[in-house]
Amino acid sequence: MFVGTEAGATSFPEIAGIAARTVWGYLALQVGGADAYELVRADDEALTAPGADALKRLFGERPTLLLIDEIARYYTAAKGHAVAGSTLAKQTTAFLMALFQAVDSLPRAALVITTTGSQDAFGEESSEVVEALEETRSLLARKELVLRPSEEADLPRILARRLFEPLDAGSASVVAQRYAETTDAAFGQGLDLPEGMTGAGWANEIARTYPFHPGLVRVLDKRLSTIEVPPLLRSLRRLVRSCGPGRKAVLAAPRKYPDELRERAVRLYRESWPRPSFRRLGEQLNVHPEALRNWVRQDEADRGERDDRPSTDMLEENRRLARENAELRRVNEVLRAASAYFASEIGPTRRWS
Repeated sequence: MFVGTEAGATSFPEIAGIAARTVWGYLALQVGGADAYELVRADDEALTAPGADALKRLFGERPTLLLIDEIARYYTAAKGHAVAGSTLAKQTTAFLMALFQAVDSLPRAALVITTTGSQDAFGEESSEVVEALEETRSLLARKELVLRPSEEADLPRILARRLFEPLDAGSASVVAQRYAETTDAAFGQGLDLPEGMTGAGWANEIARTYPFHPGLVRVLDKRLSTIEVPPLLRSLRRLVRSCGPGRKAVLAAPRKYPDELRERAVRLYRESWPRPSFRRLGEQLNVHPEALRNWVRQDEADRGERDDRPSTDMLEENRRLARENAELRRVNEVLRAASAYFASEIGPTRRWS
């Protein structure tokens, strides 16, 4: 599972003692731990997308469900990261195309990607993702299933179906016409009404939202949209990470080494001379050699002995800034929606000629 708001351009949560630098490295660690990561380690370190064949070997015959959410937010950060004449965003697009092709040929693998609409704050990035993936559609033998979230226009029909017996369409037209005639008469007598509550368009709007008032539908849509409901993929975490009695999880839980073991392993490596190989020391401590290698590299970066990777403090700061940016974007989206709503509600009224 990958959620775009939980990672920086090249900083991801550590798994099995390894901190991946790309989406493909991070997913590989989740699918098969350090052993699976070895298949894409070179591509992960170079920030270059692996090919479809490498991904096929990575997934193999195991049942695999891949969940990718809020990829557009990640694209925003990846666009500014240069990679040998390209960008990390373009490499991520190449990875997604290869991933589509790999999953298409594996009957026991499935891929779920969610994108935002064009009106979202990250709509431009979502469009780039969708356009790039469109190029692979003609090559796929299996067809995707596209689920469209409900919109404001669907809300009255959904509510009516849940709350009432089937409604008579003729009744909706009669009620709408009489209600519109009443408001027109009141407006003609000098009653101030919000803009749009007169004329033929008002009758059509009442019929569309029947048996609910159009104003109620607008309020419900605006208010509900500001509630932070976890997206589909976040809701599926429990399904993926937990399983019922007698069932095995689809994705193996990554191995987590204790902090004490990590500190001891790094100390033993630094205090030994000549330096032991990572494989030999890993066998002695029952630690995967790649995890041990990553711990030592990170310790050297924290000590200022190497500059090819960020320090732990810098990684934490990047994660903190990423969380703050995500929260600020969410607040801006809420404020933008609220401003548009209240502007429409308290704006100047005008008469229809």
